[in-house]
Amino acid sequence: MASEHPLDLPETTLIHARKIVSKAFLKRWYIHSYTIFTQTLKHCPPGIKLEIGSGGGFFKIHYPEIKTSDILTLPDLDFQLDAQQLPFQNRSLAGIVMLNVFHHIPNPGLFLNEANRCLKVHGKLCMIEPANTWFSRFIYK
Repeated sequence: MASEHPLDLPETTLIHARKIVSKAFLKRWYIHSYTIFTQTLKHCPPGIKLEIGSGGGFFKIHYPEIKTSDILTLPDLDFQLDAQQLPFQNRSLAGIVMLNVFHHIPNPGLFLNEANRCLKVHGKLCMIEPANTWFSRFIYK
């Protein structure tokens, strides 16, 4: 379940979503990341492609067939789920993408086991993670 940390509240996620689209550089960085995801997903087998941690983003605008998810209850999601207990059958996902999410998962090993269980043969897991630098703190502020 989501923690009680302010960063993990639905209201905070929606504020971040507005910030992402209102800051030109940050929005361009998200679009660039979504381009990487789109290119990766082209090389996946047919089937369900899942974005984990979709809350603050807008990938579905660029890739309408993506299934969106988050641990929080947020509008317009396809699934509310915990990445450490994916509600999918073995070998049922063609691809998983995550932007700025992996470092929020309490037990990364558990998630990686779940991703491995759920991904089809030749399925892809693509994660983009932030670097904590002075520049990234300036951009995300």
